[in-house]
Amino acid sequence: MKLKYLTFVLENCDSIEIEGKYVGDFLVDDLKTSIKRIACNSIDKIEVANTIAIEIHKDANKERYQFAQTQDEDCKQMTFERLDKCADITSIYFALEEDYVEPGQVPCEECYNYYVDWTGESEYINEAQKTYISKGGHLYIVIADGKKIEDFFDLQEIEDEEHMDFHFDMCDVGDEYSNPDRYENN
Repeated sequence: MKLKYLTFVLENCDSIEIEGKYVGDFLVDDLKTSIKRIACNSIDKIEVANTIAIEIHKDANKERYQFAQTQDEDCKQMTFERLDKCADITSIYFALEEDYVEPGQVPCEECYNYYVDWTGESEYINEAQKTYISKGGHLYIVIADGKKIEDFFDLQEIEDEEHMDFHFDMCDVGDEYSNPDRYENN
């Protein structure tokens, strides 16, 4: 299976979608399921990921508008700037898709939605969320209580641009490397 896309849902109810071709290392772990009352007349199944570690290629850092307000220049920002500036991811939604199918078949898709472990007293800032932008412009997000970026990613490796080019090439990540026809001779 391959990652088709992932969506970060933010505390202010905005969301940011990243195409799967931009996601390198990806971990959603330490999952917990609860069934509990969430409102006056509603009991629901809640799934929480207590550990998330994601590497996002610099090509995903695109201009975006908060709440799709394309007419309002004040709502314009870069994707990585928004994710780095505010530690407020509340949930992650992603779809996995079969990567090998017979010609004419539609790939099977599985969708997942997890709330994140929210730590601290603030309603707006999750103390469990850490972000890091490498010198090469790649974004690293870790959401895990008591953990840091370097608990999941080798900082020396992610600052080595030659190593990262090789890494993303091997994983078919980024605009240049996600093209399946790149090995064909013209």
